[in-house]
Amino acid sequence: MEKRTVTEKALIGRINRKLKRENKFQQLHKTRMGQWYSDLGPYHIVDHSTNSLTHAHIDIEDLGREMKTIGPDEKVTYPENV
Repeated sequence: MEKRTVTEKALIGRINRKLKRENKFQQLHKTRMGQWYSDLGPYHIVDHSTNSLTHAHIDIEDLGREMKTIGPDEKVTYPENV
């Protein structure tokens, strides 16, 4: 059985929709390359009610599976670095 592909952007959207349903103020962000990348990792979650960082160095595929926003028959595809 071949795994269905889910884009990085689609997975971020799924996670953010689930976070919104569970906790209105948290949002997953992709960290831009630069000064904060080494501190925050590729993805981080911010609580906008307190304007504070709640999680850093997140593997979105692991988080998606943990939150059940990506199924066992799906794999994530990432765009080439631009």
